[in-house]
Amino acid sequence: IPFGTLTQYLLTAPEDDQTEIFLLTSFDLAPATDWRSGVPSETPDHEKIMTEAGKLIGLVRERPASRLFYLPAPILPIFANASENVLLELELQRLASIAGASILPTSMFSMNTYLASGNPVASQALGEMAAKIQNSLIKSRTGTGKVLITDLDSVMWHGIVGEDGPEGVSAEPQGAGFVH
Repeated sequence: IPFGTLTQYLLTAPEDDQTEIFLLTSFDLAPATDWRSGVPSETPDHEKIMTEAGKLIGLVRERPASRLFYLPAPILPIFANASENVLLELELQRLASIAGASILPTSMFSMNTYLASGNPVASQALGEMAAKIQNSLIKSRTGTGKVLITDLDSVMWHGIVGEDGPEGVSAEPQGAGFVH
């Protein structure tokens, strides 16, 4: 496994209770399609590419607190037949979708930014990308939580707990703003 790759990272155990965000492109799932690597000397095998992509997606899915985003990007034309290149793009997106990835609009991708810095997200789309990630984190929170409510003297119920004790507090809510 090449050092410093996504696959190497995915083989390390995730930290407990740490949410991980994965922003994947077709290049992450199929490195042979990466524009920054150049055209391979030999035509890659389509089935082998999809098998390796499936394994990588499987590793991401094994991480319980992960959030997956897929940014469709045009692949390097590695096949002589243009329709086979398009088919590979669609299959990679389908694989990400089946894995539960949020599919981002293709307009968020910038080839210029990617080739210049390695960042696949267009600079004008960074704010939108951040909002999508934030929303996925907020919506995914599940389970129970604890709430400490203070300074509600005679606001939500009659009585003052700190001075009168629990027996001085009426069990009946006061006003229409009581929340169960």
